[in-house]
Order: sequence, then C-alpha cells, then structure tokens
Amino acid sequence: MLIFKSDLSDVTDLCETTFCATFKLLKVLDFCGAPYLKHLPGDIGALFHLKYLSVADTRVKELLSSIRKLQNLETLNLKGSMVQEVKSSQISRLHKLRHLVLTRGFGIGGIRLFKRFGCVALQKLYDVQFRDDIEELKKLTQLRKLSITGLRTTHEWSVVCECINEMRHLQSLRVGGIRGTLEDVDLGSISAPPELLQSLLLEIRVRKLPEWIIKLRNLVKFEIRASGLIDDPLEVLQHLPNLVVLIMADHPYDGEKLQFKQGMFQKLKHLELVCLFELNSLVIEEGALPTLELLILSFFPNLNTVPGGIQHMRNLKKLTLPIVFKNSVQPEGEDYHIVRHVPQVVFY
Repeated sequence: MLIFKSDLSDVTDLCETTFCATFKLLKVLDFCGAPYLKHLPGDIGALFHLKYLSVADTRVKELLSSIRKLQNLETLNLKGSMVQEVKSSQISRLHKLRHLVLTRGFGIGGIRLFKRFGCVALQKLYDVQFRDDIEELKKLTQLRKLSITGLRTTHEWSVVCECINEMRHLQSLRVGGIRGTLEDVDLGSISAPPELLQSLLLEIRVRKLPEWIIKLRNLVKFEIRASGLIDDPLEVLQHLPNLVVLIMADHPYDGEKLQFKQGMFQKLKHLELVCLFELNSLVIEEGALPTLELLILSFFPNLNTVPGGIQHMRNLKKLTLPIVFKNSVQPEGEDYHIVRHVPQVVFY
C-alpha cells in the first residue's frame, strides 16, 4: 500500500521514475489530495496486482492507455480530479472493476463514458453523463449505487427508467437533468422501483411524486431539487416509515403552504427546506417530527413569521432560520419562546 499525503510536493518527481516497477506487488495506490500530481506514472500498467487506484483531488487530466493492463483493479477513484472523459479503450478490459467514481459535484455535469466501455460487473458508478451511449446503461444490472447527471431528452429519461426497473440491487440513486431542457418528467415510467433503495436524489422537474414512492420501505434519505412540485409532497412522503433525512431545495415545490401534521415523520432527524419561493405558511403541529435534531429553513421570501410548532420539538439540537427572523427570536423578541430550548440557532 502506498498513500501520498497532500503535502508531498515531490510526488510529481516520483512519478517520473519507474517506481511502479519497484512495487509490482502493490495492491493500493492512493494519490488523493496530492496537489502537485498532474499525471500518473508512465509505468502504471506494471502494477498487475493493483486493486485500488485513486487520483481524487489531484490535477490529473487524463488516464493513460496502460490503465487497461490493471486486470485486478476493483476501484478507480477520479473524484475531484481534472479528468474529463473515460474512454472505452482504457477500462473495457477491467472485468473486475466494481467501483468507478467520477464525481466533480452533482449538478455540475458528469464525465462522459464512451460506448462499449464494458465493466458490466460495476457496483458503484458516480457521476456519469451519458449522451448517444445512454443505451450502455442497460448492461449495468449489478449496480448498487448510481449517479447520472445531464439528462436532456425524454428518450434519455425513458432509457434510464427501463434500466432502473432492472436494477434489483440498487441501494442509492441520484438522477439529474439539465435545467431548461428536460421538462415535466413522468416518474410513473419506473414501474418496478428497487426495493432495496436507501437513498434517492432527484434533481429534475417532475411536478408530481409517483405512487411507487411509498413502496420504498427501506428509504432512509430522500432529496428533491428543482422539481416544481404542484401537489403537497408531504402527503406522499409521510408514508415512508424509515425516512431519516429529508431535503427539499432549489424550488422543489410551487405550493404556498406546507403542514407537518401530528404523527408525521416519526424517525426523521434531518430536515432541510431551502428556496421555497412561493411558500407563505409553514405549520408544524405538536407531535410531528418528534425525533428531529437538525432543522434548516432558508430563503423563504414570502414567509413572514417564525413557524409555530418548533417549540414542541424537544430533541432539536440545531436550527437555521432566515436572517429576517434574527431580531424576533432574541431573548427580548416576541418569538424567543419558540426557539429558546434549541442549543444552537444560526441565521442565513
């Protein structure tokens, strides 16, 4: 195992040598956070036994063709690097590859995979932007974690739905479209949602949550962004028995009112409501959200009062409020009684 610390300034010089030939039995090579690294060692292909390779948070721009010689590679981590594309000629022979991480930040745009990239045994694929090769996704039925971004057309979405219907092992799914290009997606096209799904992020305009959402009995985290929902999402989401984290942000809902009714979300610990521009009423009834520990409320231009009901949330440890409420929740303010039990109150 070789791990290079972020302060190792001579890592580039090291890569100019034939050090890979010296460590032919190496199984783990981690360059994560080495800011001076611009390219991989030229003899990287000599590491036949390598199982883990990371250039995360480095200045590496491209993979070498000799990567294809790493027949035992199981994890390739490109997160935060400058790699823009992964070619089929580089990874199609890596039949043991299970984890391919290409994340640059969800919503920024994924890294493109070419046709015939192979690796049908992949279990984790983050963040990928498909184009003409969207059909390639159908081959990846063993995925446990999938993040796909940059969807533009209804055809691309329909292919994604077909694939999801076949991904019986999927535990984490993140789907994002390019805003302004993919409008009013029909989530009902997913006829057989993965029953093992634990985390779901939707950053697409959907307008209405599908009925199959309530079948996700194992869902722990749900995040929805830029969706412009018309119907109150709480009426559907309240039926998720194991939900712990709920995030609604970036214009997720067009309605003017949200009401957390008594008994709703018995296990929820983390709730974020951000950029609900139409909302003018937020009601939290006593008995709702009894286990909540973190509540973030931010960017509500039409919300004129501190939401009542917060005073009943006795497990709340941290509360974020719009800065316009700062004066009213001070010890001398009219709304101080609502937040005085919360150990930490911040404003944004």
